[in-house]
Amino acid sequence: RDFTGRSPYSVEPSEGVVPPKGRLPLSVEFEPQLGCHPEHALVCSVENGLSTTLLCRAPGLVEARLAPVEKTIAFGTIAIGTAQQRVTVLKNAGQSPAAFSFRPESLPAGVRLEPMSGVVPAGD
Repeated sequence: RDFTGRSPYSVEPSEGVVPPKGRLPLSVEFEPQLGCHPEHALVCSVENGLSTTLLCRAPGLVEARLAPVEKTIAFGTIAIGTAQQRVTVLKNAGQSPAAFSFRPESLPAGVRLEPMSGVVPAGD
């Protein structure tokens, strides 16, 4: 699952009409994504009026702390056209599961990585 590139917030209903002196209940959902900030201002545009802002905060947002156990994977001398495989480990030192993904375009020619995405449980 890709955890990047989409808003961590959704609002329902996303549009509507509030009658004079009336109210409109909103449901705001926050699903943290990789790299998202714990505070965000949602702007509500008002037709024929001033826009208003709803500030959303998640001060208790727990970020995963994922890192490779080895900083370098050494392949040594390899003949062209000969494949070699190495195995390394991703460690999650955080308090929440760590979802990760590698972008295929970031891999150099001749390098294959598996898995390209996944989740490492907390403390694993």
